[in-house]
Amino acid sequence: MGEPVTCTCRRAATTAIDALDAAYFHTREGATALDECTALATAAHWQGQAATLMRQSLNMLIAQADTIGQRARIILANRREDAQ
Repeated sequence: MGEPVTCTCRRAATTAIDALDAAYFHTREGATALDECTALATAAHWQGQAATLMRQSLNMLIAQADTIGQRARIILANRREDAQ
């Protein structure tokens, strides 16, 4: 027989949260690399502006990842409560 639906849902939610955490980590790594590029690009004004715009976009993506991760954790906590 198959697993109970709650186990399948919990595993899927945990996998999704792990994937979000990994994506968040890689986004943070990209932001750090972009900060380093921004520092190197200060000699060329337009490159600095482009790097700053890209950093702003990354900041927005990081904030969105934070929000999604928080929501996913709430859903997982609710699933765990429902399963008990």
